[in-house]
Amino acid sequence: MYVVFDRDKHDKKELLRCKKLARENNITILFSSICFEIWILMHFEPVFSSYSSDELFKKLSGPKYFDQDYKDFKGVDIRKLRPFLFDNVQFAKDNADKLYKIHHDMINDDPFTNVGNYLKEIFQTNEL
Repeated sequence: MYVVFDRDKHDKKELLRCKKLARENNITILFSSICFEIWILMHFEPVFSSYSSDELFKKLSGPKYFDQDYKDFKGVDIRKLRPFLFDNVQFAKDNADKLYKIHHDMINDDPFTNVGNYLKEIFQTNEL
C-alpha cells in the first residue's frame, strides 16, 4: 500500500509522525519536497535546486514544458498529462536517482523525491 503526498506546509514534526504511522501500518510513502511538481519537472530536466510551489508552477507553464498554465492540469485526469510525460518516465527516473544520491532524507532535504524509487514495484516491471 502506498500514500503519496508532498511537503507543502507540513512541518518536520508532522512528517516524522507520518513516517512512524506508515511504518506501523506497512505503508510506503512516496514523497516530494516541496511539492509533487518536482517529480513532474524531472520529466524535462535534472533538478538539484529548491523551488517554491509558485516557481515550479510558473516554470512548468513555460514553452519548454507544458506551454500553458500548468494550474489548468491540477486535478485533471492523469491521461491528459500522458502526451507530456509518458515518453519521459525513464528520464525522470534517472534524474530522480541522481537527486536521491545526494538528497535522500525526506524530512530535511529540499529538493527531494523518492517517487522514482518505487516505479518498478508499482508498475510490476523490471524495466525503468
